[in-house]
Amino acid sequence: MTNTEEAERSDITFKIIVVGEVGVGKTSLVRRITRDVFNSVYKPTIGVDFCITDVLYQGKVLLELQLWDIGGQERFGNMTKLFYRDAAAAFVVCDSTRPQTLSAAIKWKNDIDDKAELSPGRLLPCFLLYNKCDSDELIHSDEELAMFCSENGFIGCYKTSAVTRMGVEDLELGIVTYLMNMPQPEPEVLEPEVDLISLSTTQCYKRKSSSCCGSACEQPRRLKTYGQEL
Repeated sequence: MTNTEEAERSDITFKIIVVGEVGVGKTSLVRRITRDVFNSVYKPTIGVDFCITDVLYQGKVLLELQLWDIGGQERFGNMTKLFYRDAAAAFVVCDSTRPQTLSAAIKWKNDIDDKAELSPGRLLPCFLLYNKCDSDELIHSDEELAMFCSENGFIGCYKTSAVTRMGVEDLELGIVTYLMNMPQPEPEVLEPEVDLISLSTTQCYKRKSSSCCGSACEQPRRLKTYGQEL
């Protein structure tokens, strides 16, 4: 990359919340997306943890994706509104081998709709992740999942597996493309006598120095490249 190209790059951070019932594989999926590792030892997330992955989009825009892994029991607590704050999108994860977790995905979607928004009147975009698809027996067909998403307000569905990496690259490309093409709300217009300048685009902000938290992020961060270079 030339110096001119380097100068044209901009740094943007997107926060993505990852929710779902206990044991659906949220943490394993976050580890696979951000570090390309898998650990068969299951340890439930208590509270919230987050990991970061870097993406170079179209050869010019450097993105930092923060994946906030929210414990499955948190839907019954009073902290989710705080965890959802400033998010740009949500991954609602269910377990393909446990049909009740798909029903629970509706409750998570409703919780997000009640407590998070991009701007007044704009719901947070939610993607359904139909996880553990390395199983030999998938309970729901593609048509059933598409209908489920349409009826419950999900942007779309990705069939994934943290074990085999199935669907992970498609998910990464899909979310990056969606976020980069998502209409941004207009900045808030304030009266001339007010000195404070406030922008409503809090879900997309300049990158600050940060680090991953928790054992899920012990591996070095990797730079991925998506989109055709312009």
